[in-house]
Amino acid sequence: MLHAVRISQGMLHAGKGLVSISPLNSNKLITNIPALSGIITMLFSCLNVEETILGIQNYYLFYLTPSIKPRWLLTLDKECTPVKLQMKIGNEVDIVGI
Repeated sequence: MLHAVRISQGMLHAGKGLVSISPLNSNKLITNIPALSGIITMLFSCLNVEETILGIQNYYLFYLTPSIKPRWLLTLDKECTPVKLQMKIGNEVDIVGI
């Protein structure tokens, strides 16, 4: 049971805003197929949690990694120290085709 509690706490803290689990890219216009298949695989493995995720096949959690995306921006200079920047809330950071 401790393993299940740690998994649920990790998902809870991930969903509080630092990272998101979503198969959508580019302002919800493009669907990432590997991310979608990872989410579907995880949902299918949750049909029998005691045998898969909490049992011997706990590596099924790694199928979620293609769909995890950061929702924060960290800017660094050449010495890898954080740089403070002025940014308006609501500006889109996700860009495609540069």
